[in-house]
Amino acid sequence: MAPFIGPTREKIFSLLTGKNPPERITLGYMEPHAQIIRRGDVWYLENLVRDEAAIETAYQESQTKGYGFMPENAWIFNVEGEIIFKAESAAELATKIKNWKKWPYGPT
Repeated sequence: MAPFIGPTREKIFSLLTGKNPPERITLGYMEPHAQIIRRGDVWYLENLVRDEAAIETAYQESQTKGYGFMPENAWIFNVEGEIIFKAESAAELATKIKNWKKWPYGPT
């Protein structure tokens, strides 16, 4: 399976300020590291963390059944982590992201 490459910061800004912003965008480089998600009327940029116990269980189960388990199989066990930004609109979140000096989620 090919590595995961999420959208650039420029593309995210374009998506969030567009007419119908997606309610979920996965971010990262080589694997998912964060997500932008809308919950109700609030928009979040939050890190994703790996549920290691769930990954280990799935790995052991796959081995018992004789299936392979690739690193990409672990991605479904990413769960919500630290909230980086919270905003009342997609456009507000886009502005916070655009003004953020740090960008650890792949290409800018």
